[in-house]
Amino acid sequence: MIHPLLAARFSPDKFDPACAVDDEALELLLEAARWAPSAGNAQPWGFLPARPGELDHDRMVPHLARSSARWALDAGLLVVT
Repeated sequence: MIHPLLAARFSPDKFDPACAVDDEALELLLEAARWAPSAGNAQPWGFLPARPGELDHDRMVPHLARSSARWALDAGLLVVT
C-alpha cells in the first residue's frame, strides 16, 4: 500500500511565468537546501540561482535537457547545484 502523501504527489510540468521568487523566499530556500544531506556526503553545497531575465538564467537554459527546457523558461527560478 502506498502512503497517502505519496499517492497524492503532484509534479507540475508547467509554471506560472508571472510568479516571481523574491529575495526573502530565495534566501529561505537556499538555507534549507544548504542544510540538506547529500549523496556521498559531498558537502559543502554550492548553488547558482538565477531568475528569468538575469544573465545567468539565459546562460543556463541552452544547457538543459530538451524536456526540462520546455518548463524552465516559465519557472520563477532556476538553481544549479
